[in-house]
Amino acid sequence: MSDVARPLSGSLAEALRRGRDRFNAAFFVARQTSPALDPAPFADVLRGLGAVAETVARHEPDRLDAVVAALYELSLSLHQKGVLAGPGRPAAFGRLWTELLPSLHVHLAAAPEETAGKLANALCQLEAIPGARTGEWIDRLIAAAGAVSGRAELFDAGRLLAWQCGMAHQRDAALAAAGRVSERALQTCLGVRADRLALLREDPWLDPAKAGVAGQGGRKTLRIVAEAGGFRGFGGPFVTPPLPLLIDGALAVRDAEQVWRLHADVFGSVFEKYTDENYIENNATSSSANVTPEGVVTWNGAKVRFERISKPSGIVCDGKTVAVTLSRSHRVILIAMVAESGEDGRWGGQG
Repeated sequence: MSDVARPLSGSLAEALRRGRDRFNAAFFVARQTSPALDPAPFADVLRGLGAVAETVARHEPDRLDAVVAALYELSLSLHQKGVLAGPGRPAAFGRLWTELLPSLHVHLAAAPEETAGKLANALCQLEAIPGARTGEWIDRLIAAAGAVSGRAELFDAGRLLAWQCGMAHQRDAALAAAGRVSERALQTCLGVRADRLALLREDPWLDPAKAGVAGQGGRKTLRIVAEAGGFRGFGGPFVTPPLPLLIDGALAVRDAEQVWRLHADVFGSVFEKYTDENYIENNATSSSANVTPEGVVTWNGAKVRFERISKPSGIVCDGKTVAVTLSRSHRVILIAMVAESGEDGRWGGQG
């Protein structure tokens, strides 16, 4: 028999049997709004819950039915929306059921709807970000399970790790979370002491592993720290070579069709579409940066030539990062003052 036809078994099957009427009713209601909902693929989704059900049955047996009920409802909702059918997502959610949630069984048993729901939502958000490292997020959150105490700290750890795995637009929320977690959780998730967080807040291009060095007066110089964007036909956001601008003091980018807020730091870059036209463009900053046609950047008392950015089409600076565009490229080149490190002058950053 195929895996789809193979019957459910073990603790999962027992819990589903005890709640048969409730689960059948939930599936019936879902099918009224989604007539194409097929019970066979959904049974395969449920089969993936076996590992977490067995873990809960072993450690918190009196909470098994509540956990299975919450996971059934969540799985049905995700399956109904087509989330579990997207490219790559079945594998990611498979790891949610078989690895991540079992490692967090204490939190799951205490509050199954909240724990499973928030982690599944975080996974969906990561999957929606081009280049985000979902597998790394799962691995690191599993590794951090023993360092967190309580669900609030677990969710803050998830935010910290999601930021580092490609969600640059979550930087402020992640740094706020960093200020709430214990020293142990902070060291596990970010690798930095609490007394160094101010350095990270001040410098978006500071690697946490080098926060101590930078905080002790290390020399800095101009570097190309990242290249972001790309042609839409190749998976990037732009239909035409973009131009940089500042909106309300923040880095932004415009092509022929759309305007994006550009979130970028040492952990990655994310383009977030502006959906509201009520914004203020202001390309004048208190931190003047200049790029000559030969690619010589002058900023913050430093002067460096980058052949890569000769004949720039646009330049703006938000005080932390210089954004440069070229008429012949769909990429945005980001330059910042960073500690002198590495032979090629690059300092982290995902483009």
